[in-house]
Amino acid sequence: MSHIANSGRRTWQPIVDASQQARICEIVYRVCRNLHEKGAVDSILANGLGVALAFEQMDRCFPGEGWGKLASGWIVRAMHEALQDGTALNFGLLDGLAGIAWITHYVAGKDPKAKRILARLDQLLARYTEAQVNKWNPLDDVVPVYAYDLISGIAGISLYLLERKDERSVSTSLVRSYDFLTSVVSSIERRQSKNIYPRPIVEDPQASKADRESWNLGLAHGLPGVLVALAKALQIGFQIPQLAGKVSFLARWLISVAQSDDWGMIWSAYYPHLASFSLEPYRTAWCYGSPGVARALWLAGQALGDLEIKQSAIHAIDACCRRPRERWQVTTAMFCHGPSGIVEILLRFYYDTGIKRFADFANLLVGDICNEFSIDLVYGFPNGRLSEEKQTQELLASENSWQDSSAAFLLQGSAGIVLVLLAASQQVYPDWDSIFGLS
Repeated sequence: MSHIANSGRRTWQPIVDASQQARICEIVYRVCRNLHEKGAVDSILANGLGVALAFEQMDRCFPGEGWGKLASGWIVRAMHEALQDGTALNFGLLDGLAGIAWITHYVAGKDPKAKRILARLDQLLARYTEAQVNKWNPLDDVVPVYAYDLISGIAGISLYLLERKDERSVSTSLVRSYDFLTSVVSSIERRQSKNIYPRPIVEDPQASKADRESWNLGLAHGLPGVLVALAKALQIGFQIPQLAGKVSFLARWLISVAQSDDWGMIWSAYYPHLASFSLEPYRTAWCYGSPGVARALWLAGQALGDLEIKQSAIHAIDACCRRPRERWQVTTAMFCHGPSGIVEILLRFYYDTGIKRFADFANLLVGDICNEFSIDLVYGFPNGRLSEEKQTQELLASENSWQDSSAAFLLQGSAGIVLVLLAASQQVYPDWDSIFGLS
């Protein structure tokens, strides 16, 4: 445990040299100008969160150039689309209304007009949260991942509500959401004590009985996301009965279900492992695998002051760095299941521990990401939602530079990549990554 630095909060510093920094500036400016000029307008609601967040971070890194105003404009457009009649509205942190509320709070939370808008959004989220926690009982029901996960569910919404914990408009929904999340942990405790497999997780009419009786182990869609939400509440002193015990149990349970390969700790997508959801080799990314789980464990160990849990997190992220990249199962430069998400996690570990090898490895990955940039693509990077073959066909069929607007997405497109490149190359603290459950 001696190599875990106890250096406290340090100044955020770039990990790249001056020439790479200049190259990154050229890339992010080109991408962001195209995001503004070309529009990415198939769905403002779908694209707005990522584009607004990228523009806001550009404004913090390069103030006085008008990026902040553009960010606010995208938020307004996304909110208008979300609240108009007939919109099929999601409520999640990374796919819906909670995300719009989060970015509004992040960009303009102190503005009087923004406060009024946020109070209205809080009311809508409170009604949704109440409906969800009344619909599902983790102790008795089969609870689908979308009900509690970081992307769409209560874990993600809770992270937004915590940002607003001092507002009366969220007080009841905040307590109710955390009661729900602690019940998810209690259901594991109960079933483990009886030596039976869990019921809640996979909701698929075609799934086998074994598939239904497995826990999701991805940060994006599973129990590590629940751990992040609980750990953050503990870290800031939010009062929930038995919270520290729930965080400790879930962290140690995740460690106990880890597997091991030639390079160290690794997590499958589900526990028990599902033959019908094989990621051989297991994915190594933010969404699934060691990087995301390691970060969740670190935040739990940090909140608890538990060096043993933090050491397990270090072992897990070290194994990720040792594991050959051809075994990662990642695609394109994207954040979700690409190297950008891994870079941000490594930057966070470097910032928290001072262990230089994490910065060095992140630097290598940043170089790979920059090498994927192409001026022939409107938003600079391949679209993580389309196959390389499909993109090539579409590009060749077009006389102009072409790219599907989903290439601008936060999770699977250029907006998320821009944020990571800025974090690696600028001195501005990347508070934005708390929306991904990383801080």
